[in-house]
Amino acid sequence: MFRFVLSNNIDTAKAQRKLRKDKNIGEIEKLARGTIYVGFPESAKNEDGLTIAKYARWNNYGTFMHDENGNVTGRIPERPFFTEGFFFQKYVEKRGKLAEHLLKQITSNKLNAKRAAEIMGIEAVNNVRDAIQTGPWAPNAPSVEKRKLAKSKGKKSKYGVKPLIDTGDMINAVTYLVDVE
Repeated sequence: MFRFVLSNNIDTAKAQRKLRKDKNIGEIEKLARGTIYVGFPESAKNEDGLTIAKYARWNNYGTFMHDENGNVTGRIPERPFFTEGFFFQKYVEKRGKLAEHLLKQITSNKLNAKRAAEIMGIEAVNNVRDAIQTGPWAPNAPSVEKRKLAKSKGKKSKYGVKPLIDTGDMINAVTYLVDVE
């Protein structure tokens, strides 16, 4: 319950700083109990009517494509953009530094747990988007390159003709949700 320390040499400035930090321990505990979800809304669909979450899963892990009779018609190679966006060392280090900064902001009463989680969610989304754009992904099949070029009708996409990016639906659909109470 209480911890008493007997002292004849109390540093009041240090004690006040500690009290300010301890006052915000509740916010840190909220953050520790909270969850930040990063992914694709189930309601988001691409132009073919597929949920972007399903399409993203196929691209992250790879899959075989089948026709209506169950025959294999093609393959989407594994392009683990989502996995890399979370576990690639540069993203882990960047989020670690950000978390350290956010904890300092919380302890100095400049930020609450929910806002800190939102900032981390935005960072995680940006990590996944960066991984989509810059990863060393398996190239598109020649048929996919041809389809993408024909679809663009000579217009330059801000993303170019790259693996994982066609219309921009998937990269734009990455989002986060914070559950911090």
